[in-house]
Amino acid sequence: MISQIEKREFGFLFPSVSIEKSKKAVMARHKSFSSEKEVWNFIDETNPLDCFLSTAYYRKPSARKMEEKGWLGADLFFDLDNDKKSLFDVKAEAQIIKHVLREDFGISDSQIIFSGAKGYHVVSTINDTKVLGIGSMERREIIDYLKNKYRCRFIDSPASCDIHRLRRLPGTINSKSGKMCEII
Repeated sequence: MISQIEKREFGFLFPSVSIEKSKKAVMARHKSFSSEKEVWNFIDETNPLDCFLSTAYYRKPSARKMEEKGWLGADLFFDLDNDKKSLFDVKAEAQIIKHVLREDFGISDSQIIFSGAKGYHVVSTINDTKVLGIGSMERREIIDYLKNKYRCRFIDSPASCDIHRLRRLPGTINSKSGKMCEII
């Protein structure tokens, strides 16, 4: 289930169709949908390489400029990556973060999502305005807390502090690895 789907921005990566036959993909952002059925129909009809949704909630998610979108808040999001072959340590760290969010911060609805490639996402989709309104600086403080107190070392700080971040849509294939992005 995608919470508050009508307030989310979606982005899709498509193969380039340029005359030069460039291998670069093209990102189509600023899409919005009113239901999950609409999202999955769009994916079935257009067959994108990769599918993303915003961690943020907006008044107008399809607006082209960020200042026109009307930011309402964002999920608490942690992007954990490891360039090495083993994902065991990254998954263990994701479980630690989920535990710490529950025990130290009282956030009990976190999900661990396998990105389909080299890492995991820990996402808390909370309807509590205090949590949704946490800005980049406060997110940075939480990351510093996780790194200093619990020795978390796989957190991508810039991605995790970004309140406008797009993340992979669970249930879709990661085009780089061919693996499914899925909730654990």
